[in-house]
Amino acid sequence: VYLPAGAQWYDYWTNTKHNGGQTLKASAPLSKAPLYIKAGSILPLGPDVQYANENKFDNLDLVVYPGADATFTLYEDEGDNYNYESGKYSLIKFSWDDKKKRLTSHGREGSFEGMPTERLFVVKMGAKELSMSYNGKKMSVSF
Repeated sequence: VYLPAGAQWYDYWTNTKHNGGQTLKASAPLSKAPLYIKAGSILPLGPDVQYANENKFDNLDLVVYPGADATFTLYEDEGDNYNYESGKYSLIKFSWDDKKKRLTSHGREGSFEGMPTERLFVVKMGAKELSMSYNGKKMSVSF
């Protein structure tokens, strides 16, 4: 696996950090394909589902890979119609300040029928976990 130069990369399975600009010999069994995440990423993880409306995703994990500042915007809509075309959706922007080791969730923009007004985000960085009880307003957690 070649890791592009100019960044550090995390092995998704082991959380081992590697410098970019090198080629690694990676194990690749069918159950764990090689997967590397760029430092300065926010990776949202939800439950395993078979179709869009199987679970409302009230709780999500947000995995932060430190090493650079990052942003991520969570887009949500009803999932079973075209109401998003008329503005029925919401956006929640997240930003990671690497120097301060702080993740900030910004105020929600937009809305749609049935939207969860409160939710739990479990923020993970390495072995550390913090809970963020989000209610649509700006808030932060620091590691």
